[in-house]
Amino acid sequence: GSADSDPGIGARNERDRSARRRGRASGRAVIQRITIPNWRPTRDNDLVGVHWTKRKKLKDSDAAFVATYARQAEITPANGKRRVSLEIALTGHQKETDPWAYLKSLMDALVACNLLVDDDDAHVEWGGTIYTRGSEPSTTIVLEDRDA
Repeated sequence: GSADSDPGIGARNERDRSARRRGRASGRAVIQRITIPNWRPTRDNDLVGVHWTKRKKLKDSDAAFVATYARQAEITPANGKRRVSLEIALTGHQKETDPWAYLKSLMDALVACNLLVDDDDAHVEWGGTIYTRGSEPSTTIVLEDRDA
């Protein structure tokens, strides 16, 4: 459309924030998405058998990516149980991996950023990993608030 019909990013973000507030108030599930281009969480296998300082650097890097993009998307902190899902866009010859391969570092990053209360069964439900094909590689973290 034309520039006159586009409400702009600020207006869209305010509309999204208002919808999240209404969703919480009405008891409807609130779904929030964090899309991070050209990024994947560190695979669990890459955290095993490495020096603790390397493992810490990998996990800290994942937490920094999640925190940065969560701030940009204005994701609300967790205050109860959330369902977490991953949507991974593959390109070219990239192949699907084990759908559980990214869990440890991802869950720890979400807890570090206050996007999960904790990564135990009382506070998180795993929604799975979906692989898609696209022109740009990306990872989308989907957070859905659940009743306690």
